[in-house]
Amino acid sequence: MKVDTTAIEVLTLSSAEVTRAYTWNEGSGQKTDRIDKETGLPVWQVQCEIWDADDSHALLLGNLKIVSAEAPVLTPRTVYKVSGRLTAVKYVAGSGRAEHSFTLVGDLRTESGVAKKSAPTA
Repeated sequence: MKVDTTAIEVLTLSSAEVTRAYTWNEGSGQKTDRIDKETGLPVWQVQCEIWDADDSHALLLGNLKIVSAEAPVLTPRTVYKVSGRLTAVKYVAGSGRAEHSFTLVGDLRTESGVAKKSAPTA
């Protein structure tokens, strides 16, 4: 489900550490770097809160996945606006509770501009 990003804000938590997202390879029993099927780019993740500013409530407290050739460099406890395509996938967690997973193909921006990117990784 595509999300209307006009009122969406992303608040990074105290560490704002961006790490590679992984997928589980059932054949080998190993974790492998997650690659976005549509773009072929690596997928990164950051712990954050995603807010709907119009409704003043958090949509997610957890990992936002970001599709980007380079890892974004984010500042702790900073509010970012979404620039790009944000999608939400609803799923049932192991606890039986409905959850959402958010993936961004685009950038996070502050009032002063786009979040910096790290050097490309191999």
